[in-house]
Amino acid sequence: MVNETNENNSKTNEKKTTYHLINAMEEIVIQKAKETIIYDQEICKCEKCFYDICAITLNALKPRYSTTDVGGLYARALNLDITETIHISVEIAKAIEMVKRRPGH
Repeated sequence: MVNETNENNSKTNEKKTTYHLINAMEEIVIQKAKETIIYDQEICKCEKCFYDICAITLNALKPRYSTTDVGGLYARALNLDITETIHISVEIAKAIEMVKRRPGH
């Protein structure tokens, strides 16, 4: 009986992990795109153009999926690599040029 009570208490005290899909690259691209378009006077800054830039960029990059918030933090930490940071910036610049030529709104 004591063992059953201890097992029940330990089960109720455990934190339940919630699983979902997180593409950490999406958060990184959105943040970097916001920082980048501020300085470009020629790009339309409407919501449609902004998300077109993000979508074009994300389609050119390798996704970083995880299933937990902790995994998402780990995937974002991997972005600290300078080579990948430059690659993301280059893809954002390409996407901005594409949207400038043919805005979606």
